[in-house]
Amino acid sequence: MKPQDHTPLELAMFDYDKGDPKRIQHFVKVRALARTIGMAEGLDEETLHALEVAAIVHDSGIHESERIYHDT
Repeated sequence: MKPQDHTPLELAMFDYDKGDPKRIQHFVKVRALARTIGMAEGLDEETLHALEVAAIVHDSGIHESERIYHDT
């Protein structure tokens, strides 16, 4: 199975979380774990792609939450 290229999305999230290496490392680890689990479960390429995209952006609302609620 050839992995899909998520580079543009990851670069956008790097920019979104710029200055916060812990958040960047977190979503990179989550994506890697999600891919490993998805492959172990035998997901088809389209579903695996969706899973990885979800893993990359799963905390994309965190800055807004901090702004509004002063918490994650």
